Amino acid sequence: VFSLAVLTRIIPESKYIQETLAHLEESQNTIMKFSGTTIGTSVALSALPNDFASPLAGTVSDLNTYFIFMFAVIFVEKLIVMIGTKISLAYIIPFACILYIASILTSKELFKKFATKLLILGISLVVVIPFSTHFTDKVCDEYLAYVDETIEEANAGSNKINEVMSSGAEDA
Repeated sequence: VFSLAVLTRIIPESKYIQETLAHLEESQNTIMKFSGTTIGTSVALSALPNDFASPLAGTVSDLNTYFIFMFAVIFVEKLIVMIGTKISLAYIIPFACILYIASILTSKELFKKFATKLLILGISLVVVIPFSTHFTDKVCDEYLAYVDETIEEANAGSNKINEVMSSGAEDA
């Protein structure tokens, strides 16, 4: 009853969950930057004369498949945090408690086992992704500057190649 009546309203709106959603959104934006940079670099490489860098351009563009996969995983994590938390607190944990009470009243071990598994699932839905997101954020803070620098360098290189290609086309 406490989970359904109180926690369902408090936990999803908590600062911790909102920070988790903000971190996941930031990760999606970083992946989109990587994806755009990869496409730009691939186009710039494929524009070099004599198909000099076409194999490399193909390999670089294939990286987008991985970025799309990472984007999808983060999207699913956001759904689990937004919807899974509410479902867990409103339905899964109360149902697990009801099953546990039924196991006590009927002395059936099956209800107790199922209640335990449901309770673990419910708590996991509420705790695992937010905890892992915050833990990863704390561990990777120093590397985020490196990631941003890498994106900027790749964009600068891609822009430079495009400029050279544009000026070469005007000269011809």
